[in-house]
Amino acid sequence: MTLQFHCPNCGKKLKAREADAGRTAICSGCGNRVAIPGSASLSSDEPESLVSMPSRKDSGDLIDMTPMVDVVLFLLIFFLVTSVQAIQAVIDMPTPQSTVGATSSGRSIAEYEQDPDYIMVRIEDDDSVWVEDEQTFADQDLRVRLRAAAAERSELPSVLVVGNADASHGAAVRVFDACAYARVKDISFIVQEGDTSN
Repeated sequence: MTLQFHCPNCGKKLKAREADAGRTAICSGCGNRVAIPGSASLSSDEPESLVSMPSRKDSGDLIDMTPMVDVVLFLLIFFLVTSVQAIQAVIDMPTPQSTVGATSSGRSIAEYEQDPDYIMVRIEDDDSVWVEDEQTFADQDLRVRLRAAAAERSELPSVLVVGNADASHGAAVRVFDACAYARVKDISFIVQEGDTSN
């Protein structure tokens, strides 16, 4: 007598001899080992459809999340790249002082040069920078010179920047950044027209 049963893994209909009941066989559908049921467990009056069938989910009901994760990753990278901004050096600009009554308290550049509380920085028309009559050739050199000049004084010094009218704005910004690095007390800025002394 031939026994008919279904594979509990893939549901394939299998056949076996009654003499092989209780043994295991290999399913031709999924390749798994399947126990061959005995003739007592298969009742002839029981419908074949009532034999236990594995519940299989339809793959069409599942949602593949891989493309969605990729889209989220691309959006995250996009927002990170676009939100990064260049770090800019910022110096608080002093409040403009009123010129009323300034004629009596105005000081010349020569008077600033004689004042030991001031560090003189000159910006020439070719964007060369001089710290107390010594030329600097790089931003790092400018910072070191300003820091050394500030260390020579007992209190935090002030800096007087005398810029030539033909010098570029970039040179002035480099000097202001170096002054902020040297942690000076305040910065005064004078623009000279050509070779004039005021």
